[in-house]
Amino acid sequence: MKKHFKALLPVLLLTGLLFGLSMTASAEDSKEGYWVQNGDRWWFQCTDDWYPSNGLYEIDGVEYAFDQWGYMVTGWWQDEYDNYYYFDLNSGAMQKGWVWDGAWYYMDPEYGFMYYDGYFWIDETSYLLRPDGSMVSGWYYYDYDPTDEWEGSWQYRNQNGTKYDGWLLDGGQWYYIADSYMVNNTAFSPGIYEETGDETAWIFDAAGHLVYGGWYWVTYEGEGGTWLLANADGTGYNGWLWENNHWYYIDNGYMINNTTYTAPDGYIYAFDGYGYLVNQEGWIWIGDSEYGFWTYTDGNGAVLTNSWKWIDGKCYYFGEYGNMYSNGTYMIDGVEYSFDHTGAWIQ
Repeated sequence: MKKHFKALLPVLLLTGLLFGLSMTASAEDSKEGYWVQNGDRWWFQCTDDWYPSNGLYEIDGVEYAFDQWGYMVTGWWQDEYDNYYYFDLNSGAMQKGWVWDGAWYYMDPEYGFMYYDGYFWIDETSYLLRPDGSMVSGWYYYDYDPTDEWEGSWQYRNQNGTKYDGWLLDGGQWYYIADSYMVNNTAFSPGIYEETGDETAWIFDAAGHLVYGGWYWVTYEGEGGTWLLANADGTGYNGWLWENNHWYYIDNGYMINNTTYTAPDGYIYAFDGYGYLVNQEGWIWIGDSEYGFWTYTDGNGAVLTNSWKWIDGKCYYFGEYGNMYSNGTYMIDGVEYSFDHTGAWIQ
């Protein structure tokens, strides 16, 4: 029986998602021919003594690839645009959709080229594919931008490639995976993430391991960081802490430092850069070398708020958060008052 075939000419598409894609378009000419076997290889002989080679061709509605010698390709094949295709090992037919070859790969459902290196929405589900096209399952470090040390992240996916969500016990360590991303270097509340109403935070180290008790330093992107404090069960400490002759306040695992903070008793307290409660009367600067404000403590750690105070013969006003008013005119109890750059009231 004579076979009909069409040459499929590669045409360059616009860049799609994370990579350049190619497609095939049918040539106008259509020829007849038949398959010829040579050992364990096949080629297609056209009736006009011509045979397809070095490209994609459609024969009786099935897409095939032929190498430079005209033999039908099976397995993987790369076109001139560096797109990869996969052809059935027996029939040579182009495969589309999911393909298994030691790992799962996804081939474009219309044109057959392989998807790779990134996130892809397939059948209303998000999948992550490696640079070689293989589907990610289990642990995988995905580096969004190799030039930026902060851009990568560990992910964990189900064995079918879908996103994992929730607690994970692996290698004797507890992790929390949020929307496939490993939580690390933070105090994290699964209840807030899952919208259960439970605000309990858990402390995770840089490797994503749950921290069982003690202090843990978290480095922020770029510079700086903060101290976290975990209970023995891995939850974040909450409340006042007396340690090394200093008072600290820990809010859901985070040590309060270099700021004023409203404690459960309703008072606003000042904490220095080490997290120590400032429990002596006097001035304290809250902030860094560029931004911040002056406040004044009453000797018990609480700062003056919404009140006037005479200090060394000058009168100052402290706002809602203990911030000293300065260098401007402010409305206080319906009356305008002016303050110089030192914060002193200009009478």
